[in-house]
Amino acid sequence: MTAEQRKRRFWKRVIILAIAWIFVLPLIALVVFGVIGLRAANAPVASRPQVPNLKGLQIETAQKTGYQAGFQVELAGKDFESGEKPGTVINQEPWPGSSYPAGATISVQIAEKDPNADFWEEQRRIHQDYEKRGFFQDFNRKRR
Repeated sequence: MTAEQRKRRFWKRVIILAIAWIFVLPLIALVVFGVIGLRAANAPVASRPQVPNLKGLQIETAQKTGYQAGFQVELAGKDFESGEKPGTVINQEPWPGSSYPAGATISVQIAEKDPNADFWEEQRRIHQDYEKRGFFQDFNRKRR
C-alpha cells in the first residue's frame, strides 16, 4: 500500500467518524432522553385532592373544611360591596373541584361590612330629619 492510499484511507475514516458523530450521537441521545422521559411520565403520582367549595361558608367553617381536605386557607382580601353577611367567603382561588397537591394554600375573599356604613347612615338620618323640618324648602325659596 502506497502513501497515497494510506492517506485516502485515513481521510475516509475521518469523514465516516465525523458523519457518525454528527448524526448517530444525537440519535443515541434522543433515545436515552426519551426512555428517561417515559419513566418519569409513568412514575407514581402523589395524591392530589380536590379543592373543596368554600363559597358561602363563614371564614371559620371554611378554614376547618379546607384543613380537613388537606389544604391551608388564607384570607386574601375583603369586599365591602358584596351585600353578603360579613365573614362569608365570596370568592376563592384555586377554583372548587380542581386538583392541587395536599398542603397547598387556598386564598379566600370574604364579605365585610363597610367601616363607614354607620357614619353614612347617620348622615342620611340627619338629612332626612332636616327635610322633615323644612330646612331645605326654606333654603331653596330664599335662593330664587
